[in-house]
Amino acid sequence: MKTTLTALSLILASMTATAMPSHNLDISVFVNNGAATVKVFRDGMPVEGASVTTNKFSAVTNDEGSTFYNLVSQRSQYVEFTVTDDEGNSQNVKRFITRER
Repeated sequence: MKTTLTALSLILASMTATAMPSHNLDISVFVNNGAATVKVFRDGMPVEGASVTTNKFSAVTNDEGSTFYNLVSQRSQYVEFTVTDDEGNSQNVKRFITRER
C-alpha cells in the first residue's frame, strides 16, 4: 500500500511543476512522453518573447506565453530550463521529462 501511494504521488508530481514566482514570473512545465510545454506568465498574463533555454535548446515564447520542448535523448531525464524575460529577469526550473516506451 505504501509503495502504491508513493508511486501515485510521484506520478502526480511529475504531471505539472510550477516554479515559485520571481520577478513576478510564473513558470509551468507540462510533460507528455518525452516533450514539455513551458508556459511563462507575469501577474497572470502570458509573457510573449521570453527566452527559454537548456543546454541543447533555445526558443522564445509565443503570444500565449508558451513554447514546446522535445527531449533529444531516448531516455527520461532531468532538464533545467532557464527563462529570461524582456527586462532581463532570469529564473530556472528543473523538471523530470519522462519518455514512455
